Amino acid sequence: MVAATALLAASDGSPGAEPRQMGKPQKGQLLALSGDTLNQIRFFRGRQRGDSFGGSIGFDVVPIKRTAALVIGAPGANEGAGQLRVVDQVTRKTILTVEPDALASAAAGRLGHAVANLGHINNSAAVHWAVAAPGDSSSESAGAAPAVIFLSEAESRLVERARATGPEGSLFGWALAGVDQADFGDSIISVRAVGSPREANGSETETGAVYVYDSVTGELIWRRSGERENERFGFFLTAGPDYDGDGVVDLWVGAPGRQDRMPAGRVYLVSGATGQTQRVIDAPARAALFGFAVAARRAANGHEDLLIGAPATKIRKMKNAGAAYWIPAQGNNRILRGQAQEEWFGVNVSFITDRDGDGQVDAIVSSLDGSDDRRTDRRGRVSFVSTGTGERLQELTGKRAGDHFGVSLFRLMIDFNDDDVFDFIASRTRAPLPFIPD
Repeated sequence: MVAATALLAASDGSPGAEPRQMGKPQKGQLLALSGDTLNQIRFFRGRQRGDSFGGSIGFDVVPIKRTAALVIGAPGANEGAGQLRVVDQVTRKTILTVEPDALASAAAGRLGHAVANLGHINNSAAVHWAVAAPGDSSSESAGAAPAVIFLSEAESRLVERARATGPEGSLFGWALAGVDQADFGDSIISVRAVGSPREANGSETETGAVYVYDSVTGELIWRRSGERENERFGFFLTAGPDYDGDGVVDLWVGAPGRQDRMPAGRVYLVSGATGQTQRVIDAPARAALFGFAVAARRAANGHEDLLIGAPATKIRKMKNAGAAYWIPAQGNNRILRGQAQEEWFGVNVSFITDRDGDGQVDAIVSSLDGSDDRRTDRRGRVSFVSTGTGERLQELTGKRAGDHFGVSLFRLMIDFNDDDVFDFIASRTRAPLPFIPD
């Protein structure tokens, strides 16, 4: 099961800031990259200029055509209303398309910003999906709430089965994560966690919230708010193991805050069953937007290795150089540092197998800027980085200004080139995106 979410941020610390234009928007692209070498294996292309194709992605064997397929979000398509495409991962042909007007009712915009595979619920043959339409300041439909829509296959189509909605302007659906087939009391149900990072908590603005829903009925199981004003709890979500032994997978929640004010960011581990806080990791000194991205993996000792992005961190005198914080289950913590002003190193993070032979996993870290002369061009860069030394072992860079290469980066359980290593998919959105720092 795969849940993948695009990781973006606001320029002035407030969602809705206008992104800087980088030439004429182009059709988005997805590149399948070898998990071993980072060589390009496969290529997928969007259909509309500015469609942000590849902003999110899921994977499963889709019974519609009995083929392995990618479910790809294009949240910038249709002038910001969004779109969802199901694409054969071998032939790269589109199997079907879900347009916003095919839904039961209007959504707030940017359909396909986040996509999550719900698997074969109740052992059915059909595959089920959750797709988010969180909207933004420029795309919210009049009177339409941000929504997460639960889709099922029926008669060679994906049809709306249920939906959950959040408060207007909350970015409800900004992040999705699975809690899989969870044991809640007397029943085993498939559930889905939803981040709502701009949601208020009473008089406190942008505290953020996380919701967990029954994926079949859309019924709310639990909701909890962040603990501090402006922390944007729920900006990032990823599922971890069942740490507390209650039979339900637990959740890591990023609360990166706003770069223009305190707090500086925090990462929570919360119970998948109740939302109760189990662990809190506060931003280290000088870190900014800490919790913007989080990667977690179970180490051999049963504890968790963590990699946390903080892309607005000032390094030496370099503003917004960015950092990724390596917090291993064993051994010493390390800061993986940006190398230039306005690099925004740490907008996305993931793990890779040991690249430098030191016996520990290494990191993949995305940056917004990747030009050779380090100009502020939003070209994008994906770097293999040693967690042992902080050295950059290998890098890939976007081809042109505004590519935003690697801002959306997904580790999928797919081996495209049959080398027994799971591969990556990285996006070239090739269009201005909301909430990118500018």
